[in-house]
Formats: sequence, structure tokens, C-alpha cells
Amino acid sequence: MKLNFITPSTTIYSDEVSSIIVPGSEGDIGLLKNHTPIICSLRSGLVLIYKEKKCFKRIFVNDGILEFSENNAIILTEDATDIDAIELSEIESNIIRLEEAGNLELVEIERVKLFNKKNQFYN
Repeated sequence: MKLNFITPSTTIYSDEVSSIIVPGSEGDIGLLKNHTPIICSLRSGLVLIYKEKKCFKRIFVNDGILEFSENNAIILTEDATDIDAIELSEIESNIIRLEEAGNLELVEIERVKLFNKKNQFYN
């Protein structure tokens, strides 16, 4: 199936995948080839992208929308972070900066990113 992962500023990913797992607003959703068409909102969490039965990319989304039909998945989000490409020190610096600014909502998002970076369960 084809995955297009898009933010307002860039296309994060656009290629064939074997499956994806997304953080749906009502729970995680796994999509394989020939899945029933679906449109759903996404909550903050990890999008896991699989090729050949191996998770090769983990992307954190704050929220967004997923549309799947005819073996084409489109993820639209305002903000996405490639968990594997970001350094722990960068996330920790963001947490300190946001705590000092009093932005507790974004602090929690950064803490979730930190947790997922430290605990790489999905391989």
C-alpha cells in the first residue's frame, strides 16, 4: 500500500509500506493492504511504519487525520517528529525551555517523545 505522510510545510514520507499502526482517537489502528476504507482523527502518539515485517520508521504526531481507501493511506498533521532522528538531548532541552515558559501542554508532548525515544519497543 502507498503511504503519504504530510504536514503543511513538508511531506514526511511518501512510499510503499507493508503496514502502519496509527494512534486513532478511539485507540490504535493497524492497517494492511486491502483494509476497509476509513477516515479517522488521530491523537498524540506514534505512527509505526512497517516494511517487510519490520518497523523501520517511528513518527510522533500531536494529532491529525488519517484517510485510507484503495490501498492509499494519507496522514495529515500539523506537526510530526521522526523519533529516530531526534537526539535525547534536544528533547530534554525542549522540556526545560517549555517548563520555564509555563507551557505544560507542550511539556507533556515532549515527555511522551522522550519516553518513546528511550523505550524503543517496536522493531
